[in-house]
Amino acid sequence: MENDPYIFFTKCHRLYIQGVRRAVRERLQSVFCTEWWEKGVRHALPESSLSNLDAQIEKFPDRARDQFLDASHFGWIITKHHNEIFLDPFPDSMRAFADFGRLIRLRNEWAHIQDIAPARAMQAARLMQHILASLRCEEALEVERMSQEIVLEPDGGSAEHLPGALDSQDHTADGESTQDSTFGLWDLWRQLNSYLVLETSVEPTDEPRNDSSRVTVTVHNTAPDSKNWPIVHFRSVAIQASTHGTSKMGPMAPGETRQKEFSFPANKLIDVEFEVYGEIDPEQLFRFRRTICPPGQFVAPLRQEFLAKLESIGINVFLNRVLDTIDTPDPQMTLADIARVRDSVRQQSEEIDDKRSALGQLFEEFRLDRDSTLGARMRNLILALVESKKKLDALDDAIGRTDLELMNGAVSDLKQVQLAALRVENTIRTMTSSA
Repeated sequence: MENDPYIFFTKCHRLYIQGVRRAVRERLQSVFCTEWWEKGVRHALPESSLSNLDAQIEKFPDRARDQFLDASHFGWIITKHHNEIFLDPFPDSMRAFADFGRLIRLRNEWAHIQDIAPARAMQAARLMQHILASLRCEEALEVERMSQEIVLEPDGGSAEHLPGALDSQDHTADGESTQDSTFGLWDLWRQLNSYLVLETSVEPTDEPRNDSSRVTVTVHNTAPDSKNWPIVHFRSVAIQASTHGTSKMGPMAPGETRQKEFSFPANKLIDVEFEVYGEIDPEQLFRFRRTICPPGQFVAPLRQEFLAKLESIGINVFLNRVLDTIDTPDPQMTLADIARVRDSVRQQSEEIDDKRSALGQLFEEFRLDRDSTLGARMRNLILALVESKKKLDALDDAIGRTDLELMNGAVSDLKQVQLAALRVENTIRTMTSSA
């Protein structure tokens, strides 16, 4: 490889885009199935990105959708679907967003000057390798190999910081600050994010209805009141509840505490979510998010009841049975064998309608919010069953034609959808049993 920092960075960046595109698409498809583009990508991007994206799609209509995913999209998508899809590779969504943003700034700056300090090129490559490895992309190994093989000329030993990165500061007991490492932007974001602390408590209301509860949300600004940290005087703070909209709390100085009260039907406590937003300045919005898990006797029985009813529907058992009983067609199958398979397919297609109806009733019984984490997962599971029925019907049609090629394709598609549905159902059960 030519020992040019810019060429090295460009090749690593190409592998980075290739790997993350594929990983993002596959993970979105595992939850949203055929609607991965609309629900996974478009719902996550801001309007400014959507307008540019639509223009590119119109210009190149024959290109595969995942080829339109750009580096500027990754942070938005992973943040939007973090708890549901990307919690495993990126335990902290804010750090991931900062890392993706840092690589965007590097690419934009170096695309114009094409002059990269060797140390910074290597730092960028390590960050790309880290992201690829987190997503289990094979490209991580290639970036590592390239990093080991290239010999970059030293740049004088300078400890330049990555462009756009802010220096974080660790404060000593007497108020003095020390400069942090090259990737200090993440440390600064982490500190700012940790200053807004969100707490919740639940108690029955005094209302005549006996199925209501009051949730008290308390926000603390735990930032130190120091001359060195004027930035943590939040200009505005707001709480957003999943079914109540946004409640503004005004500015919050260090050490200040505010409270908001919300009243919910008892069943809603299984599903309600809150977010607290702290605005540092007009151009930067630092967000801290917690999914509410109210304590005590108010919610635990509801979650247990929800989980018991979900188990009674038998989605997990049904999906596994379909996977076990429907296999790739054997060319030696007799007409009687084919008839038995077709009867089984039709029976399971009818059973799917019953399962889907039962899930819909469960959704309504617990009055789940469509846009909450639990509500979104339940909707994804219902959509996966709809998709499974389509695949079963396609298999039924292929069997009727006695077309082995069509049957093989239908079985493969069906198994992929069934496995995606199983993952969603397992996630729901894990979330409701551990919350």
